[in-house]
Amino acid sequence: MYHDSLDAAGKELDILQNIDPTNAATWFYKGKLHQLRGEKDQAKAAYEQALKLDDKYEQARDALQELKE
Repeated sequence: MYHDSLDAAGKELDILQNIDPTNAATWFYKGKLHQLRGEKDQAKAAYEQALKLDDKYEQARDALQELKE
């Protein structure tokens, strides 16, 4: 059930990303999704993309720092 919910969230985020690939929040939440799945490298890349799009995105910066600890 939990994995089904993550899969559904991932599909929704993919749709949002296709609509607006420059939305930093979408990248942040993709990072969170990858982090929940244990996909550290993908989470890191998504957080870095969020910060590339919005260098003041504190949640993405904090999440990236958390991955490095």
